[in-house]
Amino acid sequence: MFKDFEDLPSDLLESVPKLAEADRITIWAATGLSEQLFIASACNLIATANVPLERVELVQFEHLPNRRARVIGMGELNEAHMRNHPGATVIEQTAFANFLALWDALTSPDPRAIEGFANKNPSASTWAKDAMRLMLRRYPDVSSGLAHWDFRLLAHVHTHGPRAVRVVAYTLTENWDDADPVGDFFLFGRMLRMAAETLPMPLLKITGDTSNMRTTEVELTPFGRDALEGRASNFPTNPIEEWAAGVQLSSDRGPLWFRDGERLVASIPNPNTTL
Repeated sequence: MFKDFEDLPSDLLESVPKLAEADRITIWAATGLSEQLFIASACNLIATANVPLERVELVQFEHLPNRRARVIGMGELNEAHMRNHPGATVIEQTAFANFLALWDALTSPDPRAIEGFANKNPSASTWAKDAMRLMLRRYPDVSSGLAHWDFRLLAHVHTHGPRAVRVVAYTLTENWDDADPVGDFFLFGRMLRMAAETLPMPLLKITGDTSNMRTTEVELTPFGRDALEGRASNFPTNPIEEWAAGVQLSSDRGPLWFRDGERLVASIPNPNTTL
C-alpha cells in the first residue's frame, strides 16, 4: 500500500472550485457499476462547486453499432468508437437529482438506502438502478456468509485450481459481461483474505509468494469446501470485518447485514447492540 501521495495540480478533488469556472463540463461514461458511480461522484462534486446545470453534459455509451451487448466500461472502446461517440446531452435537473441520490445511497451508513434506491427514485436510469442492485452483492449471502465474489472464487478454486492466476482468470472470464467488472488484484486480495491464518477456519490454503499471484497456488480447505457445497456458513465461524460501500460490517459492533436475494436482512451478533 502507498503511504505517501504526491499532490498534483490536476487532482480533481483539489480542484473542485475550478469546476465553477469551466465553460462546460462533459462527463463520459458507459453503463456498468463503476461507471455509474463515477457519474454520481462527478455530480456530487459539481453540486459542491455550484456549477449551473446548463454547463453540464453527459456522453453516455450504451451500445455499439452491430453489437447487442451493452457497453459496460469505457475501457472497451477504441479510437473509432470515441471518434463516433453518442451526442452529448445536458443533464436535466431530475437526472442530476437522481445521481445525487445515488451518491447519497452509496455513502450512507444505512444499507437500506441502496436497497430502496430504485423504489425511491423511479425516474433514475436503468443503468443507475442496476448499479445499486449489483452493490447488494457486496454484502454476505445470508446462507453462505460470503459475498458474491468470494463465493465465485471458491467455486473456481474447486474447478480450476491450484494456480491462483488461473482461478482469477476464470472468475473474470465467467463474469466478462457482468455489469460489475472487478480487477485481478481485487480478486486476488479476496483470496488472500479467505486464506488468512488469523481466521478461526480459513476457507483457502495459499502457498508460494503471495506478493505475486503468478507464483501462488491455492486450494480449498475442508471448511472452504463445506461452505462452497452448502454444508457450512462462513459466518459466524469466521468474523466479518469489512466495508460495503458506506457501511461498516463488523462482527464486534453490529449490526451485520446480509443479502437475501435482492433484499437485506440485519443480524445483531451482540445482544447489547440495537438497530
